[in-house]
Amino acid sequence: MVERETRDGVATARSQHVVHFMDRNHGTAARLLGGMLDRIDSTQGDPVALIIVPSAEDAVRLSDADVRSGRSGAVLLTPITDVARGQRQLARNPAAIVAAPAELLPLLEQSLLRVNGLKTVVLAWPEELLTEDRLAGLESVLGEAPRSAERLAICARTSPELDQLLERVMWRARRI
Repeated sequence: MVERETRDGVATARSQHVVHFMDRNHGTAARLLGGMLDRIDSTQGDPVALIIVPSAEDAVRLSDADVRSGRSGAVLLTPITDVARGQRQLARNPAAIVAAPAELLPLLEQSLLRVNGLKTVVLAWPEELLTEDRLAGLESVLGEAPRSAERLAICARTSPELDQLLERVMWRARRI
């Protein structure tokens, strides 16, 4: 008698993507991102980490919180608050950038931001980007990022709309 292999009991694979639910705090988010930033290879030339936030103010505050965190890592978040600043900052080949979709889209359209080398994409407080005009920009940016990039989300609150977005862009992410 020959035993046949069965697929019973085979678990469905989950992605390596993670969603964190925590209070909306730039310092806490910077500490969470610190470990990720310490693992970044900053010699690649193109950005390897992209942190997407709701606004230019959030980009600056998260970058400042990262500096104040006292991390000894060589890679710091480079905030992009407008297109002109983005052009100057991207010319310096930062390893990790933080910006809102409104600032990222023009840089992508002008081919100033190359995202094909991204290893990590972070969505910080994506629930604030769920308005129709902002959501389209977010999805355009995420559509350019490699599917193979590790994805992390930091959320302050949940909703059915956020759950739908996270399922579309993070493919069965683990929730913490």
